[in-house]
Amino acid sequence: MNKFNVKSLWLIGVIIALFALVLASCTKDDGNSPFSSDPNADITVTNDDATFSSRVNVMNETINISSSGIKGASIVPSETYSLELVAQIDPPLADQGKSDKLSASFVQIVGDKAYVTYHRQDDIVKGAFEVIDMSDPLHPSISSQLTYGNVEFNALCVDDETYSDSEAGTVTRCWLACDDDKNGAVLRELYLEANGDIYFPTGKNKNKIIQREKVLDAPSSNGIFRHGDYLYFAAGGEEKTITNNKGETITLNTGITKIALSDFSTMARARFSYAKYAAYASSVDKVVGFEGVAAAKLHLLSPDLSSDDVVNIGDYYYPGNSNNPGTSDNHTTPEYQEKSTITVDGNLVYVALGAVGLKVFDLTAGVTDPNPVYQYLLTDQNLGNVNAVTLFNGDIMIANGADGLVVGGIPAQGTDLEIQGSYNPVGSVNYVAGTDSYIVLAAGTGGLFILKKI
Repeated sequence: MNKFNVKSLWLIGVIIALFALVLASCTKDDGNSPFSSDPNADITVTNDDATFSSRVNVMNETINISSSGIKGASIVPSETYSLELVAQIDPPLADQGKSDKLSASFVQIVGDKAYVTYHRQDDIVKGAFEVIDMSDPLHPSISSQLTYGNVEFNALCVDDETYSDSEAGTVTRCWLACDDDKNGAVLRELYLEANGDIYFPTGKNKNKIIQREKVLDAPSSNGIFRHGDYLYFAAGGEEKTITNNKGETITLNTGITKIALSDFSTMARARFSYAKYAAYASSVDKVVGFEGVAAAKLHLLSPDLSSDDVVNIGDYYYPGNSNNPGTSDNHTTPEYQEKSTITVDGNLVYVALGAVGLKVFDLTAGVTDPNPVYQYLLTDQNLGNVNAVTLFNGDIMIANGADGLVVGGIPAQGTDLEIQGSYNPVGSVNYVAGTDSYIVLAAGTGGLFILKKI
């Protein structure tokens, strides 16, 4: 073939490729990424717990919560409250051979497995997802790990049903709320094997770890849950119109997006700025979204997102908010700001309000400016940054950022929680999850802490 023909074929190939790219970029809400980047690039899966054994530190130490020294005259002492620190698990390194650690951001417990997400605390985007085997609760192990070089993970949802795949067989789907270095908020799906480990394809789809993905056109991802045949995705950032890198004018999809499980298409959307988290409240059949602005709000949405009852819940302090008073130990500066989530229990919703503290509201109150049913307010004496709450055998476990885990209870009278004490591990407690017997803390660069009630 002469040089002219080779060059002509090369030009034709380039034109065809560009035309295909333009067509792909015009596709909207089809369940696929409109970007050309490979979601499986720079991704590694390891299913070998022996590789990670050096990171697991079995402790079996008793912690007397009541003597942990939480500050403040408003604290009401209670009876002695003890936990056992079963184990601490170091976070993975951000880069092999370097000392920087990833930060544990979220944890979900399903059966005898704990599923943990990690991200970096600097401007470099990198993350990990790990499976912790707690079948021998006194000797937990890391059984599976996924690391991602251009993605960080902020939340996850492990399905409560199995799924039949033509190649993988019977698996469980796991959905990850990701921040991609190119695309911002992204939903990605992977499979878990019957033993709970991450599925690694070996057949015709070898190395296809990410089964499906969806780009949300939003700055950040904050939460994901399943209800019925749909996923609900909470995306943060300011609601505004921008020009993207293709020259298109788009409105950022901040708020709550309803996504069909069948094909990842968008079914509905409720737009509002700074959606920090979302959860389903079965007692009132509502999707509850948390809008983390200075005058914070709850959005009580119908499952089809067609109606929205907005509830005003008071101040919310966050990085850049001029209302943030700070505290004497500076634990509300940006490097200490982590999550702000909600937990639904029956008619009650527990709202983590950062440097304000924790407020609990009745979802059936039917008013736009309700008073909290219960609260734990932070002051110069009661320090912290409330990120999350879980209920544990009648107690309220509060993830209080760099000021640790606070243990509270329902008061005999009044609205202020009765506080039994606190436990302050290494790191900053971003999230807390519990079972009937165990509490697991995602403690930033301190890693994972597994505790049980004595």
